[in-house]
Amino acid sequence: MIYEHGLLITVDAERRIIGDGAMVVRDGRFAAIDKTATLRERFPLEQRIDLKGKVVTPGLVNTHVHLAQAMIRGCADDMELLEWLGKRVWVLQGNYTEEDGRASAELCILEMLKSGTTAFVESLLAERYGFSGIAEVVLRSGIRAALAKIVMDVGTYATKTGWMHPGMVEDRDTSLKNTLAMYDQWNGAGNGRLAVWFGPRTPGGVTPELYRQITALAHERNMGVTVHLAEVASDRKFLQETYGLSPARYAESVGLVGPRVLLVHAVWMAAAVQTWVEVRHEIDELLDSHRAQAAALLVVQQAGEIDEHGPGIDAPTLHRYAPKVAFQVFHEGQLVLRSANAPAQPMAGTEREGQPQFRTVQIEGNDLSLIHI
Repeated sequence: MIYEHGLLITVDAERRIIGDGAMVVRDGRFAAIDKTATLRERFPLEQRIDLKGKVVTPGLVNTHVHLAQAMIRGCADDMELLEWLGKRVWVLQGNYTEEDGRASAELCILEMLKSGTTAFVESLLAERYGFSGIAEVVLRSGIRAALAKIVMDVGTYATKTGWMHPGMVEDRDTSLKNTLAMYDQWNGAGNGRLAVWFGPRTPGGVTPELYRQITALAHERNMGVTVHLAEVASDRKFLQETYGLSPARYAESVGLVGPRVLLVHAVWMAAAVQTWVEVRHEIDELLDSHRAQAAALLVVQQAGEIDEHGPGIDAPTLHRYAPKVAFQVFHEGQLVLRSANAPAQPMAGTEREGQPQFRTVQIEGNDLSLIHI
């Protein structure tokens, strides 16, 4: 099949934009991409579909989806997260049948495809939703998916006990065993379009021992793991009070780091920093650490702020992933720490017309200025 006469935005290594472009598709994969005239000559017998007047781009990738929540959208608006979960969402989802789980997945996947999303990560598939039925929906739709199945051993959420609806509670052995069974049955299906991941619940719903077992099993099988981490302040409070660790340090301690780990939300990642000495110590650690991305929001979060330019305070990471981000740290009005790409002169603390936009936050009277240059 040749799809021809389209404007192709390839987003390839050369960032090519091909006018009057064409694509040859065979067995669900691109066999060739070039000018229409070139591919017509190379593939004269292929059936053709005219894309004149249309723009073709790579599909979007949604890295955090809850398929089961599509069907109950709008049922719990304007509520704080834990209230939203405990009083509405888990109550509804805790009464799902497999038929409900499949119907909600069909709705959600249809919406994604219609908006240009061709791949997604489902983060928490409960046993009651019917994993196999949802896997069949994925394969039939043509979308690409990583389906992460819930694994847990404690029916709590952070500081809330007795908060989870009984219909959402699963035991350790069953949830772990069935995740591996679904991996054996479905991973790689659809010519590689379907992957099966671990979807452990947040800290508070999973013990450190189970997290370590999950990460070890995932490493053995090259499975992905996705975890909600530090979504609300109570998550950070729970980890600090229970284990004496910030979310980033806790994740590292149980093996939730690496290229096959997807941490989602990660809003309240920083530990509570009370003094300038502790602030400087944390920054110094990050400057020497390849794990700085996991602790991206270190000092900024202390003022209740999240810097939209992230990721992090670590200079090598900044230069590798975000070379246009610079930072300066002031103590008692004096510049004490700066990234290599920061301006030589101190950055002002206000935005000025025609100048780069940045913000300043306060930490116990000390300024941390972040600037996008």
